[in-house]
Amino acid sequence: MDPLASPGTSDESSYDASTGPTTPSSSPLFGPSGIDDLALSLSQCLNAREGENGSFHSAGTVKNVCVVGAGYVGGPTAAVLALYNPSITVEVLDRDSNRIGRWQSPHLPVHEPDLDRIVRVARDGAEIRSVDAIPAAVKRGGNLVFTTDSVRSISQADIVFLAVNTPTKTFGVGAGRATNMTATDAAVQEIARHAKPGAIIVEKSTVPCGTAQRVRQILATVRPGVPFEVLSNPEFLSEGSAVENLTHPDRVLIGSSGTPAGRRAARMLANLYTSWVPVSRILEINTSSSELAKLVANAMLAQRISSINSISAICERTGADVDQISAAIGRDARIGPKFLKSGLGFGGSCFRKDISSLAYLAESLGLEEVAHYWRQVNSMNVYQRDRFSRKVIDRFNGNLVGRKLAVLGFAFKKNTGDTRESLAVDVIRSLLEERPAELAIFDPFCREEDILRELEPICGVDNALLPRMCSVKVHPDVYSACSQADAVLLLTDSDQFKSSQNKTFPKKEPEPVPTQIASPSEDAVALYEETYVSSRGITYHLTPQAPCGAECAECRAQSNRPVATEPVEWTRIAYCMKEPRMVFDGRGLLDVAEMQTQGFSVIRLDSGHT
Repeated sequence: MDPLASPGTSDESSYDASTGPTTPSSSPLFGPSGIDDLALSLSQCLNAREGENGSFHSAGTVKNVCVVGAGYVGGPTAAVLALYNPSITVEVLDRDSNRIGRWQSPHLPVHEPDLDRIVRVARDGAEIRSVDAIPAAVKRGGNLVFTTDSVRSISQADIVFLAVNTPTKTFGVGAGRATNMTATDAAVQEIARHAKPGAIIVEKSTVPCGTAQRVRQILATVRPGVPFEVLSNPEFLSEGSAVENLTHPDRVLIGSSGTPAGRRAARMLANLYTSWVPVSRILEINTSSSELAKLVANAMLAQRISSINSISAICERTGADVDQISAAIGRDARIGPKFLKSGLGFGGSCFRKDISSLAYLAESLGLEEVAHYWRQVNSMNVYQRDRFSRKVIDRFNGNLVGRKLAVLGFAFKKNTGDTRESLAVDVIRSLLEERPAELAIFDPFCREEDILRELEPICGVDNALLPRMCSVKVHPDVYSACSQADAVLLLTDSDQFKSSQNKTFPKKEPEPVPTQIASPSEDAVALYEETYVSSRGITYHLTPQAPCGAECAECRAQSNRPVATEPVEWTRIAYCMKEPRMVFDGRGLLDVAEMQTQGFSVIRLDSGHT
C-alpha cells in the first residue's frame, strides 16, 4: 500500500545513488475513546503493551531509529513506529528533498486514509486529552523527523530500516525478471560508512532470497571488522489499507541469522512492535525464510487472481457466471472467498515484479518447470487485459476512429493515488492503436501529472501510437469525462463508481478541508481544521498546522480539483452519453439489471452479463 500504501503491497522510495497513497475512518485506530480502555497509566499506554505472560515489553536500549527511504513503505511504517513508541526518535531519510519537503508539509506524498493524522501526531506532537487516567491535558512531543542528512541520521541510529526501491531490472542479465538492487546496494554502502558499531540493519523492502547475506558482505567490505547484525522484516502492506495493515498486522516476520547476536537483535526489533502488536503475532524465523515468505505471499495472492480470471474466459464461451462460481467455491473453507473477484487482473508495483523475481530465482536454481509455472501467472494477467481491450474494439466492429472513450479510474486499485504499474496503461495502449478521437480519463485520487507521466512512454510526441488526431485528456470530474462519450470503461474498483445508490457507503469522519486560495495576493490561511483523534483509549488534540503560503502549488491544485468521494450519478451520465450507452465493466462493480433500467448496455469479461 490492499491506504501506511500498498498490492498486493507497494515499494518504496527513490533513494539511490542518482536520485532514486487506506483505512476507513471507522478503523479502531481512530475510533471513539472509552473510559474502559484506559486501564494502563499514561506512560504504559504510550510505551508498552501487556504481553501474554502479563509482563511489559519495553523498547530496550533502542533510542533512535532511521528509516532509509521516504516512499510508500518507509514513510507510513516510520509514522506508525513513532506513534506507538513516543520515547524513541524515528527519522526518515531520503535524498529527494522535494519528497522530504512534502512529508514535512500538509501535502503528504502518499495518499492513505488516516495517514495524515498519524503523521501529524508523531511529527508535530499533540495534546493528550483522556479521562480519569490523566487529570489534565499533557503534551506529547513530536518524535517523527524527515531529513536528507544521511550522516547524522544514520550515525545516531540503533536500528536502520532499508525501505528503498527494488524494481525489476530493465537491462543486462535477468532484464525483465531479476530485481534491480542498485538502490539497495547504494543505501547499504552509505549505512556501512556512517553506522555506529553494533547497529542493526533491517530489510524492509521486498528483496530476493539471499539479500541478507549480500548486505553482510557489503558491510564487511566497507567496514571490515565492525560488528553489525542484519535482519529481515518484510512489509505486508496493501495500498489503500496500509494503516490497518500496520496497526493490526496478521503477522510480523523477523528473520535473523540464528546466532546469539542475531537473536538478540531480533528481540530488540520485536520490542518495538510489542508496543502495539500481540506477541503471538510476531514470528522469528531465519532470514532466507523471511525474505522468501514475502515473495511467496504475493505470488499466492496473484495466483488466485489469475486463476479466477482464467475461469472467466471459460465462462465467456459457456454462458456460466463467474461471480456465481466464485461465490460457490468461496464457501469451501479450504478455499475461502478472498481474491476470487474476476476482473482486469492485478496491477501495482509488487505482484508482477515479485512473481518475476520468484520465477527468476527458480530459473537460477535450475528449476525451469517451477519458473514456467510462476511466469504463467503473469502471462494470464496480461491476457486478461488484452481480452478486455479486444472486447471494446470488437463492439465497435474494429473501428474506434472518431470515437470518444471515457476511462474511469487510473490508479491500480481503489483508495489510492498510486499510478505505478496501472492496469489502465495496458488498456489505453491497445486502444490508442485504433486511433480514437479522444480518451477522456478521470480518477478520484490520481493527480493529472502522475497520470500523464505514466502515459508518456506510449503517448510521447515521437510515439507512433499517438497520432496528433488523438487526444488524451485528464478531466477534473466524471461528468465532463463522460459527456458525449461513445463508451465508458470502468478500470478501477473505486466505491464511488458503483451503480446502486442504495448501497451503504462507509461513513467518514469530517476530513480536514483545504481552504481555497482565490488569488496569489491573498494572505495564506490555515489549511486544515483542528482535529481530535483517538488511539488505544488516548485522545489526541492535533497541533494546528502552519499555513502554506499563497504561492503553494499543492494548495492551488487541491482547490482546483479536490479529491472526489461522492457516488457517481449514473442517471446523469446516461443523459450526456451517446447511445447505445455502452459501459465496459472491468471490475464487476455494476448492478447490471439496475444499469439496464437506466438505458445502459453493460459488457463484462464473462458472458453472464452483456
